[in-house]
Amino acid sequence: MAETIEGTIAPPPQDSLSISLTDVNGSQHAVQTPQPTSSDVEHQAGGLCVAAISGRRPARGFVRAIGRYGIVIGALGTLILAGTSIFLVIFWQKSIQAQSGLVNGPVHDILRKDWATRVVTITSVFIRLAISFQASLAVAMIASVFLESVGCRPAEIAEFSIIRCINSGPPTAILLMKRRFRSMTSVFYATIVLLSLLSGILSQLTSTVLLTDFGPARILGNSSQISVAYGVASEFELVSNVARSLPRAFPRFAEFTEAGNNSEQVVDTGSTFRAYLPIESAAQRSSLREYSGPAELINSRVVCIRPKITNFRVEDVDSGISVEINGNFDWDDTALIEKCGCNPQQVYFSCAVPINVGPPGKWAISICDQQIYGWIYSGINHTITASAKEDGIEPQLVWDKATRSYSVNDIVNMLGAGQTRATNQERGIMNLQEDGEWKTPYGDTSGSEMEEEFSQAYTYIGRALGDIFSESDALVPEIYPYPDPTLHRVHSIMFNSIITSTGNPALALQALLTTLQQMLFLEWLPVFTVSGSCSMVFSFAVNAPVRQTGLLIIIGNNLLHFLLFTASFLLFFRKTSVSLLGDSWSAVSQIVSPDTLPLVRGATELTDKEVSIWLRKDDAHLRKTIVCYLADVDRSEARYEPETAKELRRRQKFHTLGLRSDGRLET
Repeated sequence: MAETIEGTIAPPPQDSLSISLTDVNGSQHAVQTPQPTSSDVEHQAGGLCVAAISGRRPARGFVRAIGRYGIVIGALGTLILAGTSIFLVIFWQKSIQAQSGLVNGPVHDILRKDWATRVVTITSVFIRLAISFQASLAVAMIASVFLESVGCRPAEIAEFSIIRCINSGPPTAILLMKRRFRSMTSVFYATIVLLSLLSGILSQLTSTVLLTDFGPARILGNSSQISVAYGVASEFELVSNVARSLPRAFPRFAEFTEAGNNSEQVVDTGSTFRAYLPIESAAQRSSLREYSGPAELINSRVVCIRPKITNFRVEDVDSGISVEINGNFDWDDTALIEKCGCNPQQVYFSCAVPINVGPPGKWAISICDQQIYGWIYSGINHTITASAKEDGIEPQLVWDKATRSYSVNDIVNMLGAGQTRATNQERGIMNLQEDGEWKTPYGDTSGSEMEEEFSQAYTYIGRALGDIFSESDALVPEIYPYPDPTLHRVHSIMFNSIITSTGNPALALQALLTTLQQMLFLEWLPVFTVSGSCSMVFSFAVNAPVRQTGLLIIIGNNLLHFLLFTASFLLFFRKTSVSLLGDSWSAVSQIVSPDTLPLVRGATELTDKEVSIWLRKDDAHLRKTIVCYLADVDRSEARYEPETAKELRRRQKFHTLGLRSDGRLET
């Protein structure tokens, strides 16, 4: 060797410890380990080394105490946890807002490309790494607190000291939990360790917990310019009989309404502008969120006035099949949009009504043509703007076998004819942006463009509706054996349902007219020849955050970990003075002292369990060992604390019981 170690190893003293070991053959072997003095330790450490280090105990500063590695882990880990937590909160918030069409930007692009789960997985990796590294540092700090403040058993001194240098993080925390609940202080420290362990376990499930918030969602795509056909350029007839046909769909539309002028004698729906969208696909109509372009726009306002009936009489004209109701009526036309101009203002009416020959129920209702011509609707092709916050589901007809009738509740709700007026969003329709030009009556307009647009609408809807109401049509709820004078039973059921539930004939007639107009519109839509450009935005399905439960759990766990790490950090600097985290030589050197040297010498080939058995034989396992700085020897080392009276009585009681050869208590 380049240098020699001064000093000699002293022979074993008379009061040496005897360690009895049993080999695999059952033979007993005795090992003599000397009980050295303090001077022996100095000689055995080597004179030159002692001379080189003696008197140079540096002050333990912040950097020296936790090391550069600890500083990096503490600072960088905290930044990572804060950054990922803020990112996740923003990502969740923007993702939920994107489902209502309120967000455009990076989050929207991530969702649109279906990268949300990848982003969560990558973020979870950073969270797990940060918590794992910081938990490892926190465990080392708490182990230092136990060594210097609480104390530990002699058999645990090596284990705890090594934890200060290197450990596996949360799993190592289990070692700190063994037999630590002996005082309120140790319970407090052990609670920190336990919570750190649970926090570390939960952090390993970060990705799984966050993904529990995911579910099917719909977000908006990019706006696209599309050419659509919205009208016909010439007047040609398309024979329709929608009044006596089953509606094949109840398409979604856009609506803007104004309050009506209602009184005791008048029920008024108010101006109800409804735009029928030139989109053939039901799926596209349902997923449409924004539309700007040409559409069939109709004011579906209906005003019903209570008439004054005179000369009322009922006549049987078809031998019991139907009856005819005759009489005269007049009315106050001040509430009408277009005045009748009748002089005198009295009209004879004659309505054929089928007799209710089926089961007991409500009487049928008929619509009678009285040759009173006026505005039944105002329709025109117009450029509109419509939007919706949610997708709309178009209602379907459902046949109820129990009642042997169609269920039309969803349809009535979409048409706004229920007992309570729902919002457009609740009805599943779009919001129509108001435009002052809608309110211009056709008679007041001028210019070939307006007249041409109006004629395109009037040709196929106006004439068809005129044909429908050119005769007396019965609205019979039941399936009538003579269907010629009756509308299709779906129209009858819907009309009667609205009349019965609301008592408002204006709403019932408005719903009927809208249904017939929609049927005509869908029938003519494939043959439209006039095209125009429109802008559409559709929603599409993605897998995105739809709730915040998992997010709150992870954010709460990150906050808990930060508080535990901060508490460990503060306790370390408040309760310790000699521990150097991550330093292996100090971790080994500080457990060597005159009190522990016999144990260090004798345990070179012993397991932890064998060391514990050996210490039990000598009663030393009950002594509390603590690491501290001793000025008389100018070094930090592990020493037995003086026993209290209670500890002494406990050790004496243990000693009187005796031990078996395997180290267990004799009973």
